[in-house]
Parts: sequence; structure tokens; C-alpha cells
Amino acid sequence: MSEFKKELEELINKHSKENGSDTPDFILAEFLSSVLDAFDTAVTRRTKWYGTDFDQERMEKLTAVADILSRIYYHGDFEIETPNERTIAGLLNELGLFPCTEEDIIKRPDYDIFFRQFRDYKQPK
Repeated sequence: MSEFKKELEELINKHSKENGSDTPDFILAEFLSSVLDAFDTAVTRRTKWYGTDFDQERMEKLTAVADILSRIYYHGDFEIETPNERTIAGLLNELGLFPCTEEDIIKRPDYDIFFRQFRDYKQPK
């Protein structure tokens, strides 16, 4: 028996929650644990169905893009002029990346792995 099921069984017993259905606490604990497992499976299947499976590597790259953009804006005396610039600046602001200070930038991660990976990148023609 898992530690979770054992603790759940003890909790059910402690609060006499088995009395309402006259079902032994270990059966209720097993049932509730299986419901949680089924819910986890349902959420996973739903996520795959909608095509929104979380991609950690993609998220790390998008975070790096946002952070690097905010650095470009900071070091380039950026002025918001176009609709695209307003959108980017607004998104960066909501992420807490813009406006920023030199001290903010120093505290952020460096992206050496990406800088090395794309050092010689050429735009496809």
C-alpha cells in the first residue's frame, strides 16, 4: 500500500468518514486514490486532445526570447512607436521584464547555451 493511501485511510478513520456509507476506511481510501488517478489520466488525455501538451524546452526558449528582447530594448534606448513595438513592450511589461534596470538584467540568467548555439546563425533565404 502506498504511503498516500495509508495516510488517507487514517484520515478517513480519524474523522469517521466511513460511517456514512458503512464502508471500511481502506476501501474508501483505495476508491478515492483511484478517482485521483483517473482524473490525472483524464487531464492528460484532454491536454493531448486539444493539442496543448506542455513543452518545457519550448517554454525555456520563449522565456529566453522575451528576456533577450527586453535587454535589447534596455540597451538600445528603445522608444515605443509602432503597434508591434507596443504589443511587445506590453507583453514584456506583464512578464515583469520591461522596463528594467541594469541591476535587473544582471540578476537574470545568462543564455550562453543559446548564444553559443546560434552564434553563426544565418537567416534562411
